[in-house]
Amino acid sequence: MTRRESLYRVAWQRIAMWRENPTAYRYGYLWAVHSLYYWWRDQGLAEEGSIQSEHSPCYLNRMDVSEIAVGWGRYTLELLRTFVSRYSFLSSGYHPLELFNCMSPPAREYQFPKDLYHFD
Repeated sequence: MTRRESLYRVAWQRIAMWRENPTAYRYGYLWAVHSLYYWWRDQGLAEEGSIQSEHSPCYLNRMDVSEIAVGWGRYTLELLRTFVSRYSFLSSGYHPLELFNCMSPPAREYQFPKDLYHFD
């Protein structure tokens, strides 16, 4: 991966980091490649090492639904997701209703392999 990134025409940090940018996404367009996102996500699904990987339809979500669908609310659903995750009476044990993972990506970048098993 490092060898390939050294061949980019711009610094990999510009196009492959989890950062603010003018698109609907919270990461550069090559972030999934740089982080091996799809490989790690599929590994987590195969291992079923967390309640999220077993039950969430949006395990390790990286899309902001409101921003992609209608272009508003860049952080609206993230706020709602955070609130529900912390204060929900709908939580099962210590794990909030898994559907809320679909609302928005996390504010911080996923750290693999740690986040395969639990993401806050």
